[in-house]
Amino acid sequence: MSIVLVGLKNSGKTTIGKKFARSLKKTFIDTDDLIIKQYNQEHSEETHHIGEVHNQLGEAAFREFEQEVIGALQPNQEFVIATGGGCYLKASSIKTLQQLGKIIYLYLTKKEFIARIHQAHNSSYLQDSNLSQIYEARHAILDNIFYKKIDIEGKELDTILHEMKRII
Repeated sequence: MSIVLVGLKNSGKTTIGKKFARSLKKTFIDTDDLIIKQYNQEHSEETHHIGEVHNQLGEAAFREFEQEVIGALQPNQEFVIATGGGCYLKASSIKTLQQLGKIIYLYLTKKEFIARIHQAHNSSYLQDSNLSQIYEARHAILDNIFYKKIDIEGKELDTILHEMKRII
């Protein structure tokens, strides 16, 4: 059974996931990387950033494409999987993630989420003037799909990893 990391954009899923996988001697998978790879195989132009794929496909088609890529993962494998910041927006994707393994929600407060978005200068999110609304809508979904929830705000990486090891 895999460990599936979910959380809002810039919550550290990839950074935490890589270190966690290494500590468990498991393979790490980043669904954003899988999406980019699959997109590049199917299209003539090559992209290196998940935002570019999203912009090319548009929201609805991107979520469908994301679901296809996630759906190709095998539930009987033991991976640490970092998901994209919105992969749980489709009910079918939630079901797939739950079949893959235990979902760990890397929780941030609204204040910290907004600060991280601004700090990262994430243009696609900054164009949306209501980050608070994005947070509320996505947190409401995330708060109902996890196996365990870890508050990561203000914590050192080693502390987060220790908490994760304790709960699995």
